[in-house]
Amino acid sequence: MTLQHRAFVAGLTLACSAALLAPAAVFADEAPAAATEQAAALPAPGDYDRALDYEEAPADDPAISMLSARSARLAPQALSSEMKYFAENESGSNYNQGFSYGDGYNAMGFYQFDRRYSLVSFMEEVYAYNPTKYAMFGPVIARGDELMNAAIYDSATQRLTEIGQLAENAWHAAYQADPNEFSALQDAYAYQEYYLPVQNILKNTFGIDISGRADCVKGLAWGLCNLFGSGGCQKFFRDANLSNSMTDRQFVNALCDSVVRGVYTYDYTYASSYASRYERERATCLAYIAEDEAASGSLPFADVVKGLWYYDAVEYMYEHGYMRGYSGTNFFGTNDAIRREDAAVVLYNILGNGSKAPGCSFADVNQGAYYADAVNWAVSKGYMKGYQNAAGVYVRFGVGEYVTREQLASVVANIARTPGSSVDTSKFYSMRDWALTSSWAVDNMQWAIDQGVINGSEQQGARYALPTTPTTRAQMAVIMKNCLDEDLI
Repeated sequence: MTLQHRAFVAGLTLACSAALLAPAAVFADEAPAAATEQAAALPAPGDYDRALDYEEAPADDPAISMLSARSARLAPQALSSEMKYFAENESGSNYNQGFSYGDGYNAMGFYQFDRRYSLVSFMEEVYAYNPTKYAMFGPVIARGDELMNAAIYDSATQRLTEIGQLAENAWHAAYQADPNEFSALQDAYAYQEYYLPVQNILKNTFGIDISGRADCVKGLAWGLCNLFGSGGCQKFFRDANLSNSMTDRQFVNALCDSVVRGVYTYDYTYASSYASRYERERATCLAYIAEDEAASGSLPFADVVKGLWYYDAVEYMYEHGYMRGYSGTNFFGTNDAIRREDAAVVLYNILGNGSKAPGCSFADVNQGAYYADAVNWAVSKGYMKGYQNAAGVYVRFGVGEYVTREQLASVVANIARTPGSSVDTSKFYSMRDWALTSSWAVDNMQWAIDQGVINGSEQQGARYALPTTPTTRAQMAVIMKNCLDEDLI
């Protein structure tokens, strides 16, 4: 399957399309290149200061070595707009963006290069690339230490300070000199200094390779490094429990969930703003991914048919990373019975949140297997109890055995049912085969059917509960979505 949204990264040539390199031409006249003074007072700096939340990883970390050394001089680079989408939240995607009050007059450009971290080094690279065309950066570079450390806004005059105005005028002049090339140089620098390091961090530190993923996934990781630094972004990668087996959609949801939770967990000053931003970024990324999915038939499963009774549930479970299909294939296993250990994995994906539990004592549970964390968690919670011997002692989990519908109803009841809650049994007794329900499972089946967890199967105009029939993977998806829709789990 070939997806549309993959990065185009190449050296800029005279024939390259301007649409790939720069924003719409409306930015060209936003600031006169020769401006020497400001016509109006500027608002006071906003409270936002990215430096409060910016955290670089140790300089000797090989995963981010590109931050301190570049193998070649800067050269213009073309990137897809999908990869750069996050700059809408940085500069409004404006390559000609000067200092603004919203970031405390500390950053400028498409990627909001901060004067205290990267602005001066970017100017140095651009000047080295073409010292004639970009001669306007020479005087600014000569006063680089002042630009990095001195005040940029003068509250008494409500103007930029002299060094601040010098830097802003130079920026606008550079853009006017060659909008396409200057924009592409910004892309190249940010790609090298923020994207490539974060790609290396994910691969070297977390074992996650995003080099072949959709461009919006790369942009999501890139933006985190840009905003929180090469060190700050790593706490979110860790907490997201990312894996290479995730789809792009699952990856985006897991990482955005991690950020939206984490900005409060780590008590960021601008937590609410960050949480809102990453909900917006989630929506943007999922929209890009939806285009890929539409082009490839939406779900990547050959045995999932759109329009059938299970489709919406399978789609929901897949999108949220709760069920993934068979590894290494394009099959979901729609009509295959689900095994007990796999049912535990689904529940763990929904509720476990990566938590660890002591290893259970069942001899049939391989503690090195993919399902071990999930089974240990389900047993420790009392959601799944295994099988008893003649003495009433639970001795095995039942690895490899199928989950019947009455067993699954009991598992859900163990999770969600309030002891002593009243139940309308009429729906249960309306099922043609209600009498086939095992005595130990009757109460839980009655509850599950009353709650809409299990709705039965229609056959020749009658409904059947099929209590002792193994649960198929499609049925598992539907039952779990029913639980989630009814806020039972």
